Amino acid sequence: MDASITRLDRIRVEARQAAAKYSDINDACPYPWGSPAAIEFKREFAAAREALQAQPPASIPHHHPV
Repeated sequence: MDASITRLDRIRVEARQAAAKYSDINDACPYPWGSPAAIEFKREFAAAREALQAQPPASIPHHHPV
């Protein structure tokens, strides 16, 4: 497999993981701003954040006193 494809896959995985942890791309991106890696990270991060926000919130079970 081409090393650049492997690196691209890794950047995408990192971006999806960061999207679950961070809401701000500036806090999430480990790559130099404006670099090709940062551009791809930002693209994947934004898509992952959008997907996370589209999910309905997890329901919180109501506990009734016994």
